[in-house]
Amino acid sequence: MIGDRQAMIENLYQYQGQYTLESRLYKTSVSSFMNGMLGEDLQESGCITAIAIFQPHDSGKAMVSSKQKGILAGLEESCLLLDNYRSQVSYHLAMKNGRLIRDGDALEADEDPILYLEGIIITILEIERTLLNILQRMSGIATEVHELQQVIKNCGSHSRLAATRKLQWGRMDKKAFIVGGGLSHRRGLYDTMMIKDTEIDFWQYLDDSQVDQNTNDLRLKWVLESVQRCWNQRQNSKGLIVEVQSQEEALVVARTLKELQNNRYYPCSIMLDNFSPQEVTSTLEQCRAEGTYDWTLFEASGNMQGERIIQFAQTGIDVISTGSPTHSTNVLDIHMKVLK
Repeated sequence: MIGDRQAMIENLYQYQGQYTLESRLYKTSVSSFMNGMLGEDLQESGCITAIAIFQPHDSGKAMVSSKQKGILAGLEESCLLLDNYRSQVSYHLAMKNGRLIRDGDALEADEDPILYLEGIIITILEIERTLLNILQRMSGIATEVHELQQVIKNCGSHSRLAATRKLQWGRMDKKAFIVGGGLSHRRGLYDTMMIKDTEIDFWQYLDDSQVDQNTNDLRLKWVLESVQRCWNQRQNSKGLIVEVQSQEEALVVARTLKELQNNRYYPCSIMLDNFSPQEVTSTLEQCRAEGTYDWTLFEASGNMQGERIIQFAQTGIDVISTGSPTHSTNVLDIHMKVLK
């Protein structure tokens, strides 16, 4: 059963193939972001310190390496940056993306080499900070996700972490999350329908119901109407995710999704927003008892970080969405060292 459910999770929450340079959308996004970073650093003048000290033809060698253990991410993106300067700088890789840094292999001066550079000194100095920023941040995110997934696994849970859309570096943050073993969640508003509180709250402008009607009943009515409308347009979406605020809503939505599927599975998930671990456990148990559990996935969200993630993983929830590794990133200690 776990194998089937894991396949359901991958189908709805994973877009790994869309976060490589083979994807035109991803490559364009990365190039645009890197050009922005370089533009802020160099403007029209370039590195005025390097230009003052070195001649245009002076060349040298350097090594990018790590003194800290972690998961390497950002290598593919770094190569894209370096390829733009191939007439001035050559490079070769010492490691592969997603590999554990400082995993017991031979080190160079107590450092784990990532890549080697050789070429025009001024150019190397001009791209150094952008190159290191990419590797440090993406590796930091991948490392934190990897460590959290290991803790989740060690406590006997099959829960998976998924990145939220609250990202500083956009698709590059999602890529780092994936390299660390997490899920990307939906790429944007255009590919997976997700009914959130904001959509439900806007119903007040459309609904002619009496204002004295029970607020919870009215909200549930709006949720179910939204589900039906999205279901009617499901051919435009990879799946349907519905955010709920209470166990009552979760149970009604689970019954509705099972009924709509009519024995033909369509990727669905119910997001239990700001539930307590006890409420999540109770909801999952009730859905199993009612026979709706197998027809939808369940996601926990709301301030997911630290020990709270482990508490929710122990409930048996399928997916835990978190922005913690991306908006509070501990960058990995990766730096550049000049070689003789």
